[in-house]
Amino acid sequence: STTDSPLENKTQYTFSMFLFLPSQYFFPEPATQVMYSIITFHHDVMFYLTFFTILIFWMLAATIFLFSDFLEDEKHWGYSSRITHNKILEIIWTIIPGIILFIIAVPSMGLLYATAEPVCPPQLTVKITGHQWYWNYHYSLRKFWLYSKENITTFDQYWKTFSTYVTNKLNFDSYMKPESELLIGQLRLLETDNPLYLPAQTSIRLLITGMDVIHSWAVPAFGIKTDAIPGRINQTWLYILKEGTFYGQCSELCGVNHGFMPIQVVSVSADSFYNSIIFNMIKKTEGEWFDKLGLENSYAVSVDKHERELRKLM
Repeated sequence: STTDSPLENKTQYTFSMFLFLPSQYFFPEPATQVMYSIITFHHDVMFYLTFFTILIFWMLAATIFLFSDFLEDEKHWGYSSRITHNKILEIIWTIIPGIILFIIAVPSMGLLYATAEPVCPPQLTVKITGHQWYWNYHYSLRKFWLYSKENITTFDQYWKTFSTYVTNKLNFDSYMKPESELLIGQLRLLETDNPLYLPAQTSIRLLITGMDVIHSWAVPAFGIKTDAIPGRINQTWLYILKEGTFYGQCSELCGVNHGFMPIQVVSVSADSFYNSIIFNMIKKTEGEWFDKLGLENSYAVSVDKHERELRKLM
């Protein structure tokens, strides 16, 4: 067998440095309106920052030039006297930066408020707890639209038994998937054994806390980075615009395995989330409970009737 020479390996490594995804050097593709606004705000600020950086460096260079040996020539005298202790000039370069900071602060405060306060009442609440070194997710459903004819028999049975039961059962742990279990196409250090499923185009409230040390739940595509502090619950909200898989990581040093507690969020349609994923999650862990209710052989019911009854109770 032949082996690659060190020169060939070096050439391949150098070439691979220029093969990158846009999300590795720039912002990831946004999945929320907040992240869209953050990227737009960043681009606007960078435009003005570039302009004023060039202007200031030009002024600095001009000042150095005027106060250099250039002034030894008598015909150039008077240049510095118009700049040194010039009250009007000092007022101008004090007021203008203040105006610029105010212009930046207004949209910045609006974005900060948008990340903290939901624009509409939440339809789903998820409690996120950081542990060393994994995440625990707990669903608390304000509206649980599990009324499809395949899953229930009567509305009374659903409302009195099922809806009260799921309140304390929809929680699970999410660990990083080991390299040995990764499939082709999956991402190393980012895949989890139990991803967090969330419905798209749904107002979601996130309650984030820690169990042992400070963690930070961060997903760049959502524009979210919230600390998980023991003994304190931080609140943020989420409205995912599209379906897809999004990744994040703990962004606060939390111990030796800090780099090995990824976040994987899978956004699906609201119908798939409520009528398939949540239902199967409970059915998987509580199969005996489903057997007692006889839901395996449920008969068809009128969906519209149960939806109207459910809306009355909401």
